[in-house]
Amino acid sequence: MNSSMPEVSVVLACHGDSEWLVDTLDSVLSQEGVDLECVLVCDGPLPAELQASLQERSHLDPRLRLLAVPHAGLTHALISGCTQARAAAIARIDVGDRMAPQRLLRQLEVLRRWPDCVLVSSHVAIHGPRWEPLWVARGATNSEQPLRIDQLPPEQGLSGDVPHHGSVLFRREAYERVGGYRSQFYFAQDWDLWYRLAGEGNYWIVPEILTRVRLAENGLSSRHWRDQRRLARCCLEAYGTRREGRSEAMVLARAAAIRPNRKSSAWRGPRPWLEALIRRGDGEHFIGEALRRRGDHRCRSYLRRAVQLAPWRLLSWLRLLQSLALRHQAIERSARPHLVVVCAGVGGEGSVGAVALRHAQLLSAWAQLTLVSDRAQPAIANGGRTQWIQVRAPRFRWLRRFCHLPAEVAFDLAALVVLLRLQRRCPVDLVLCHSHPVAALVGLPFRWLSGARLAMVCHGDIFERPLGTYEPGLSWLYRRTTPLAYRQADLVVALSPTMREWAERGGAVPQRLALIPNGIDPAEIGLDADLTPPSSAGRDLRVLYVGRIESVKGVDVLLDAWRQLMHEGWPGQLRLIGPVAPAWRADFERLCGAIREWAAMPDVRLLVPRLELGEHYRWADVVVIPSRSDPLPTVALEAMAASRAIVGTRVGGLPFLLEEGAAGVLIAPNSANELAQALRHLAEEPAELARLGSVAHARQASRFTWAACGEALHTQIDQLLSSKECDL
Repeated sequence: MNSSMPEVSVVLACHGDSEWLVDTLDSVLSQEGVDLECVLVCDGPLPAELQASLQERSHLDPRLRLLAVPHAGLTHALISGCTQARAAAIARIDVGDRMAPQRLLRQLEVLRRWPDCVLVSSHVAIHGPRWEPLWVARGATNSEQPLRIDQLPPEQGLSGDVPHHGSVLFRREAYERVGGYRSQFYFAQDWDLWYRLAGEGNYWIVPEILTRVRLAENGLSSRHWRDQRRLARCCLEAYGTRREGRSEAMVLARAAAIRPNRKSSAWRGPRPWLEALIRRGDGEHFIGEALRRRGDHRCRSYLRRAVQLAPWRLLSWLRLLQSLALRHQAIERSARPHLVVVCAGVGGEGSVGAVALRHAQLLSAWAQLTLVSDRAQPAIANGGRTQWIQVRAPRFRWLRRFCHLPAEVAFDLAALVVLLRLQRRCPVDLVLCHSHPVAALVGLPFRWLSGARLAMVCHGDIFERPLGTYEPGLSWLYRRTTPLAYRQADLVVALSPTMREWAERGGAVPQRLALIPNGIDPAEIGLDADLTPPSSAGRDLRVLYVGRIESVKGVDVLLDAWRQLMHEGWPGQLRLIGPVAPAWRADFERLCGAIREWAAMPDVRLLVPRLELGEHYRWADVVVIPSRSDPLPTVALEAMAASRAIVGTRVGGLPFLLEEGAAGVLIAPNSANELAQALRHLAEEPAELARLGSVAHARQASRFTWAACGEALHTQIDQLLSSKECDL
């Protein structure tokens, strides 16, 4: 044994007769430019021939250290190995995996360059038992230098993702400070450690494939994914209790009860031998499904064995039948994942369609993107990186106000047919739906038929909307599809904390929820980036409303408040921009008539191109948003970008946007008196008006940009696609 202290200790554990062990050791001991030791923990007795071979190799190469321990599982083996490690940095790899020759050198350079970095990983290529390519796990910390990943609220977990346990290099000092691996976690011991190491310093992922992982049919990830998921939830819960200063003893006790082949709350099988048989079928299905998603015909042999081992699993039969349509040669998939955005009305005047178009543009920067809508491609979307498919479905306009339900169903069915045809030409990795019916009627059936992931953007919730917001038939459809979409989506994007709460209430799994608000580009509405707050001193206060003129937007409350102010002789100007809802036209004319008795009619402009909205924001001193329901009003983002003060109701996403009143004035919904009082106050305090505009602009520029939205979407989708959780 060399007397000098190694720079890196590589820790790996083996159990039983592993035919892949020699391949892994060769890759470890062939590392370039690093003085290392390899601590091989023998978890239980090894076959005599393998034991003799390892001892002979350790005599020839003193860098290989053998450590024999009684069989107690991977976690105990890793605890023993890390205890014996001598270097200041510990690297991990699993039996069957391979290191690139430069992996340890590249990762060690990161720790040398950034002393506050405690863990470094890399991109990881995942392969099948015979080195069939499955997917590439890239993690979720896309930055040029190490970052803290524990800045989110505890219930949201970490903002970054470590691609694979066997890809990491971490500082031994930080490992020891947090207590190392914990024996309570038989599985998911890596995630428990990452949660605790995150509080010690920064993480970084080298943007290169430095580790190649080989999955076995009877490996832990393939056979025990159910237990891993349960323990992953325990890891997150333990992380939250620590952050809140509470004891994690109860969580650790639950984690300790989750063991393989043990009759406890974690295992409910009738007999150990039957559970083992089912788990074997899981491994075959897991690998076969991953290959099928790539369009690789080699998936058939795995899926055949899966149905032989567990013939009662209908999903394996379905996947096997789907695999018969694959070509006989493996299809080389692009390194860019194929994402499909499905939304009706893209390219129109609606805010949902505008957000869907912007999401497609953001995602096309790193993925192959197809957008499916019922409208023709607008000129603004013709960027060359997005394939546009127009769905031609009947709109049933002859049914007049009853056309919405059949038109929605017709679009959904036509979009599903389009996706199935697209799947034959170019396999889809993820479908991003922008409404609950589309997610339930398009995304969910397509996921079952293709195996693609399903993500949904929650623009609202029917159960949060006031009665009468939608036509009765459409309301019935939303009420039926909303809970189903929440429960089945692999990722639910909530635009505000309120929408996240409604999604959880509707059945969404908290771990699948992501808070990603929309952004705003001032150029979209013809604004300069450096627009300054207005000064209303010496003139009447100018009040602006932008949006659809209808009851749910609270326009009746605004007109009632304005009537009170005009009755008092208060000077001011009101401008309304937006179309009048046909069903509300009579009420609108009646309310305007009441104002006419005391002052001039409000300035109403029904159709204003989006690029000309900037002129109206420049004219205004304050923007009023009196909505009764609004998940994340775009007009608020526009007003913040224009440095205009906002008076809004305490509903939906407005408190989130206005930082609970720090960046604007929040009032109760349906209160014309409170709205009138807020406008009086701002008219009397020009300095407060300017201050609120400046604070709102600073908050928008730092928090609500399309760049931030695109980065968050990239992180969440990349993490989802890199996940090892197949639909078993």
